[in-house]
Amino acid sequence: MPELAVKNELISQKASETPSPLTLQSLACYRLSLECFSLPFFFDEGFSFSKRCVDLRREVLEALGAGFFSYGQLKVVWYQRARSCVGAIVGLLQSDPAAIEKHQDTLFFLEKKLLPAFSSLLKKMERSRNFPKAKHEPRPTRYF
Repeated sequence: MPELAVKNELISQKASETPSPLTLQSLACYRLSLECFSLPFFFDEGFSFSKRCVDLRREVLEALGAGFFSYGQLKVVWYQRARSCVGAIVGLLQSDPAAIEKHQDTLFFLEKKLLPAFSSLLKKMERSRNFPKAKHEPRPTRYF
């Protein structure tokens, strides 16, 4: 009987050591997005583009969720869409000097943390999935 207790203990240890299933929270881009979108800029309604930034924020989170639960090339398409929305937020923020001055911390976070995280994610996917590389178009053969 002591052997059975030892086996049960080993089984329970292995069960506790197995990694938990991946969740959306395990995606660094998602965690960074949540952190970024809690900054004061996204609650400041003093700019003409404030509502659009809130809409883009929602689109980023939706695209990250859709990408996380997608497969193959569709996953990449969703993550690229999320990155494009973050780029649009940066573009809107940089279009207003008063917004730049007031929300430098948000701009820094977007440009130096969030966008590089997206680039890293997409590059990692490209390397790990062996996506076809872009090929140059063959030149037409000249016979004369």
